Amino acid sequence: MVRMAGRIVLLALALGFPWSTTPCAAEPRGDAWIEANIDRAPGAPPPYQGEMVLVTVKGYYHDFRIGKEHLSTPSTASFDWVQLGRDSWTDAMVDGRKYTVVTRKLALFPRESGKLTIEPFLHHLTLIDGDGQWFTRDITSSPETLEVLPPPADPSRSWWLPARSITFSDVWDRDPATLKDNETATRTVTITALGANPQTLPPTPALRERWLITFTEPEQRTVQPTEAGPETTVTWIWRLRPITGEPGVIPEVRIPWFDTKDRVPKEIVLAAAPIGNQGFGGNTTAHWANHFEGGPLLTAVALAGLGLGLWLTLSGRSLRFEAPDPIGWGKDLRRNWSNRQALREALAAKDSARIHRAAWRLLADWKGEPPPAMTQAMVDLDRVLHARNNRHDGADANKAIRKAFLG
Repeated sequence: MVRMAGRIVLLALALGFPWSTTPCAAEPRGDAWIEANIDRAPGAPPPYQGEMVLVTVKGYYHDFRIGKEHLSTPSTASFDWVQLGRDSWTDAMVDGRKYTVVTRKLALFPRESGKLTIEPFLHHLTLIDGDGQWFTRDITSSPETLEVLPPPADPSRSWWLPARSITFSDVWDRDPATLKDNETATRTVTITALGANPQTLPPTPALRERWLITFTEPEQRTVQPTEAGPETTVTWIWRLRPITGEPGVIPEVRIPWFDTKDRVPKEIVLAAAPIGNQGFGGNTTAHWANHFEGGPLLTAVALAGLGLGLWLTLSGRSLRFEAPDPIGWGKDLRRNWSNRQALREALAAKDSARIHRAAWRLLADWKGEPPPAMTQAMVDLDRVLHARNNRHDGADANKAIRKAFLG
């Protein structure tokens, strides 16, 4: 044992291994060292807060038999970071000597502006000597400093999203302006950002209007490491249905971002979209005139009569007493009873699709804007019907439908 211990000591002294595991910086071009290099072109302007900074970490080891190792990235409050793939292990000749080289690529995102410090990287090694004995050594890099600028002042900017490039798509599964009765349009927006902090992509915009039922699916967000930086893809999906047949317009959505390659501000623009039922609208006087077959004179007489009726309505006057229409009222009553009965039967059968159809028929016959409880119950039922993982329990949605529509 004494001879074995002597050989370990001599080998450790020859290779310059310390006996403690206290981190220590190796001398460059020695037997082992680590470099942390900031990958920025000479003369490039300092990065802005939140802008991606690529860092390459390399560890060089000469004549090492490594049993186990762990290269730790320093935790710091000044940066977020994403590792860009697995560590690579290669051989390289440096000053005529063969080294084992481990390489790690990282994307750092400064959380604040000012002069920031990238703390040392620590490589914890478990080495094997010539006699098969295991011992440890820690190698650290030197700290690096980085000057970071605050985001450019822009009072109109509501979101700070620096990225190298951004692409997006805005797709409807059908024309939202020509929906059929009780038809739902699905809008899918996909944004892909290269070189952006995944946390800085905005949340799903709220597409809400009083006349529109909106079901927003949980957003899908993925991050794919690439050599040029993390590529983050976010997908937003809305299912939209007008409450009434009257057409409306979903306003445009503007998402500002900063192009770190061209150093200019840009915008993602989700265009405004008209949405409504196909059979509603286009009721202009010119449209009506085209459907008269009696010529211009009959058209003029008809439009004059329409104007007189409109004047009487707005002025509160009447040419005669109008009795209620018992036949039309009776038809509405029978249809309402039939739809309510269909809803009761669907609820008894616990058939979500039938419940949905019956509830929508009742909602379509509602005069004026339906109560919030009805629209919220329909949103909850839509969530059950469109759930991809089938984890939504329809019992609560059915109870809400029963209470809102049947009392």
